[in-house]
Amino acid sequence: MKKILLIAATALLCALPLLAYDYYMADYDVNITVAKDARHNISETLDFMFLKAKHGYYRSIPYDYGKNRVKISKIESSEHIELDSLENGYRIYKIGDADHTYVGQKSYSLSFVYDIGADQNEGYDEFYYNIVGTDWQMPIEHLSFTLRLPDTVNASQVWLTRGYYGSTSSSGVSWKISGDTITGTAEALSPGEAITVRIQFPDGYYQGARRIYDWALIFRMIYLVAALAAMVVCVLIWDRHGRDKMPIVVAKFTNPDNMSPLQMGYIADTVVDDKDLTSMLFYWADQGCLTIKDEDKKLFLTKVREPEDCPGFEKTLFDAFFDSADESGTIEVGKLGAGFATKVEAVKALVRGYYKGKRALVEKSSQAYSVVPLACAVALGILYSLGFEGYLDSFGFIVGIILSVVTTVVLLLSYYLFFQTWFFKKTRVFSVIFRLLTFGLDAAIFVGAGLLFGLPTMTSLWYGLLGSATVNVLCLLCAIIPRRSDFGQRMLENALGYREFIEKVEIDKLKMMIDEDPEIFYHVLSFAIVLGLEDKWARKFAGIYTAPPAWYAGPNPAMDMLFFSHLSSRYRTSIRSAGFASTSSGKPSMSFGGSSFGGGGFSGGGFGGGGGGAW
Repeated sequence: MKKILLIAATALLCALPLLAYDYYMADYDVNITVAKDARHNISETLDFMFLKAKHGYYRSIPYDYGKNRVKISKIESSEHIELDSLENGYRIYKIGDADHTYVGQKSYSLSFVYDIGADQNEGYDEFYYNIVGTDWQMPIEHLSFTLRLPDTVNASQVWLTRGYYGSTSSSGVSWKISGDTITGTAEALSPGEAITVRIQFPDGYYQGARRIYDWALIFRMIYLVAALAAMVVCVLIWDRHGRDKMPIVVAKFTNPDNMSPLQMGYIADTVVDDKDLTSMLFYWADQGCLTIKDEDKKLFLTKVREPEDCPGFEKTLFDAFFDSADESGTIEVGKLGAGFATKVEAVKALVRGYYKGKRALVEKSSQAYSVVPLACAVALGILYSLGFEGYLDSFGFIVGIILSVVTTVVLLLSYYLFFQTWFFKKTRVFSVIFRLLTFGLDAAIFVGAGLLFGLPTMTSLWYGLLGSATVNVLCLLCAIIPRRSDFGQRMLENALGYREFIEKVEIDKLKMMIDEDPEIFYHVLSFAIVLGLEDKWARKFAGIYTAPPAWYAGPNPAMDMLFFSHLSSRYRTSIRSAGFASTSSGKPSMSFGGSSFGGGGFSGGGFGGGGGGAW
């Protein structure tokens, strides 16, 4: 009786770990036929014990080992099977029936061909395989395995290990060799425990195995050639279809082409922004269309008359300012109304439409060529990303694509922004420094990405530098290929000429002009504002008496011309607070497995294995 109780107690203790799960594998039988061409035939019989209702099980089989992608084929199952997903280098198969569940013992069989490919070790070949992988999510009560080899093997060249990933212990595995066959068993494997076999063969043991290509290296070489070719081709396209004439800048003492400040501002950067709006208020005031009043730290506009002989978009903008005016035609700038920003968007569209056709600032034919460097950047971004791990579904490809897209977008925007105002801003030295810093930062990120994915240091260096140089050059060319039309060239030269006058006119010349036109300060003020020269223009009048304008009323006598510079800043702030901030951004319109290097290997370190669980 005591003996029976002891046996029962022992059995209960052994079963306790299994009771913590709602299913376990009672028996797992693995048969492996090792082939000379490394296309190994795997056959599994799995006896599950479902303690709760389950539809079946899923089997995850690893296939991604860096540059070596194992090929899994001829997969067959005793039950319905379908490929559920590809995740983290595993092919995950779902076995069972979604319309039926099982409780109790259920047996399944699964077979497939596992093509490892040509052996990559120097001096020897090997079979290194996880008979049981580290990814089984339930206990395995009993394991049996059989390995059939093409030839007999020396026992001294066979190692089996058991344990969690990295274990080199063979404790808990019983096995024997009989001619060309190895058989073995193991009991009570916990979830995550692996059993791995490693057999070392003479070099050249495998014959006719699938050749393994280093696709990452191949794509890096293709990228090298393609990147250099793309840069050369795009430079030639720019030279033939996009190279602009350098503008001839001659100081102009009168408003060229009778441009309004809004027009000149658009010529300067192809954007309608808050400076353009502010400048038009002073322009209309100088023309007698409105008056400006500064009262109790509030700014008011009063309509006097409609502007005449102006493009439609200027009339639309003028009306937008006074849509919410009171009966006297007065509006507080801080209360322009919720719809003001929407109306300004309409004005922007009208301005862009005005500068089309005969008044187009760039040649339409050259704009099409700017797509070429952008298309090259996209194609090269894909090639560059494949150069990390060589496969479209790899983590390296995803990281490379994100890096390429972010870098391209940032550089495109920065180059567009810079070259829209290249001739109007004294930023050339700063730009050179900024570009060097940008290239250095890009290169550091690109080189770091190569090191992250295990590329050799020198490879990471040349690959990163080439990647950074390529994306910078292509984004630069994309920004500068659209060539100015003859009309755009003339308008640019006229605007630059007027800017030259405002910025560099000498005091003696200015005094002569004041004698001829005492209100020249106010006539030019709106253009100085739109060109960002209002402070410099105002300082030229230091010590020179200029009568206050008839269109301004306020507590300040306005004897200091810098007052009007500050007033324009106040107007910009008031306009933003009235809802224009969303339209004044100033952005341009964008027309594991493998070699163990000798030794006995370790658990979970080979090909194959994987795991699974119930569903």
